[in-house]
Amino acid sequence: MLEAGVTPRTLMKGLGLDPWPLDALGVYNPDQPRVPAGQTGGGEWTSEEGGGSGEDADMDDDDIVLVAEGSEPSTGIDRSTRERARAIYGETASLRPALIDAKVSPDKPSNWNAESAAQLATARAYVGVVSDRNPSVHRDSPGKSAGTLDLRAWDQAVAAARPSTDGSQLDPRITHFFLRQDGIGPQSPPWPGAQRILSLGPFFNVGGGDVPRGPATYIDFYGK
Repeated sequence: MLEAGVTPRTLMKGLGLDPWPLDALGVYNPDQPRVPAGQTGGGEWTSEEGGGSGEDADMDDDDIVLVAEGSEPSTGIDRSTRERARAIYGETASLRPALIDAKVSPDKPSNWNAESAAQLATARAYVGVVSDRNPSVHRDSPGKSAGTLDLRAWDQAVAAARPSTDGSQLDPRITHFFLRQDGIGPQSPPWPGAQRILSLGPFFNVGGGDVPRGPATYIDFYGK
């Protein structure tokens, strides 16, 4: 569809999604050299009863976060945005959009399905909104020696966490989310009375966290 001139914003509108999270897309150079991923990632059910922060090598509030060629460093992030970004990064750093060609690297943006990329941007923003409603999520951030992929994931998290993100776009009943690999491992959260309200995906999980690696990763949003 991209070859036909359809933009990700148009695709999102066609899917019935608001295009406001698209700031998380389009700032990376697909030809930039890559390094092994090695990042931590999602799969944790969030609840008031557990699932607290994992260990992380935090950056100071005034640190400059490097980004890809041609874009500006992420500076001046306020604390609330940073904490929301840490939740998004901690839960989704290992996720990529669905792939166009399964034989091509999942870390190559030109191999990302545009509709899935738009959905993943939305999902990341929604994870940030949920982290405001329910702070018991896994939070993380890149270490001082983070590679290109970690920094790219962090910048995507920061973009999705910006104050321009409108929490009213997400159903007010939603207070939890659950990551799963379709057909492999747990398919629902261990939370009594949980009701799945929204499911976004599939995405490709490159590994890390509790969710198995694979091409059918979903983020389910729950409420009561």
